[in-house]
Amino acid sequence: MAIAAGRLRLPYWWVLLITSIFEIVFGMLAFFNPVGGAIYLTVLLGVFLLVHGISMLGDWCVAFRVKNFFRKWMGDMKTNADEIDG
Repeated sequence: MAIAAGRLRLPYWWVLLITSIFEIVFGMLAFFNPVGGAIYLTVLLGVFLLVHGISMLGDWCVAFRVKNFFRKWMGDMKTNADEIDG
């Protein structure tokens, strides 16, 4: 699929290629060493959840700053966000 994407000149086709290579390596690891594959998958999931949590925290901070910016910009008008906050 990555090679077909490269032939179609799709942007970022190389990401598919790298992902495919990782999938092949992980498949061989899981086939020949199931315990090592389980450990690798657990570590990979932990790293993903850590990065996702940090990303969500960053999104929350940006949303909070945008809400405060619009609150100052529009004055003390009541917004839907105030109704949700309680």
